[in-house]
Amino acid sequence: MHVLQLGKPSPVHNNANGQDKVRADLTPAFFAVCCYLNGPMPREVAAWQGTFEYGLHEAVPGIAFVLARLAGGSWSFDASLNWHVMADAAERTRWAGHADPTSLAFALLDAGTNVLRGYRRFLLAPAFVDQARAVVREQLTRFADHLAVRAAIAAAERLPLAAMAAATRYHTAPAGG
Repeated sequence: MHVLQLGKPSPVHNNANGQDKVRADLTPAFFAVCCYLNGPMPREVAAWQGTFEYGLHEAVPGIAFVLARLAGGSWSFDASLNWHVMADAAERTRWAGHADPTSLAFALLDAGTNVLRGYRRFLLAPAFVDQARAVVREQLTRFADHLAVRAAIAAAERLPLAAMAAATRYHTAPAGG
């Protein structure tokens, strides 16, 4: 277990190499989203504490992106989800049926220094959890491996974020998470 502290470097390896990047890290229970910005501006850090909405966009059956919308929709980002990266097939199967409720964590990190600038962790809306579990079951049966999923994700990423956002049902994170 890692201890995260605002204003301190994250103990989790920084693989952003100074570049803006968003990734979803799968965990045995769910996933965490890391948003790396190179030198995040004060308004971006402040947005992390305001209204925070999240949703899941299924671009094609089995290919999903978790979307976040901050500061009343003025800042949005997405991260793709590839459950085949879990090396253990049994772990992938367990993931799809893990007991609820579960939580989701979003971390804002400086891409250059790996300093944690914002953090939100909250219990998820049951509809979001159900949707994610259905997508993982579809992905695991439809795609042979992580490379097939990666190719499908690359094709789905051609859809602009605004179009994904318009087709996504958002849930509002509890305040102060």
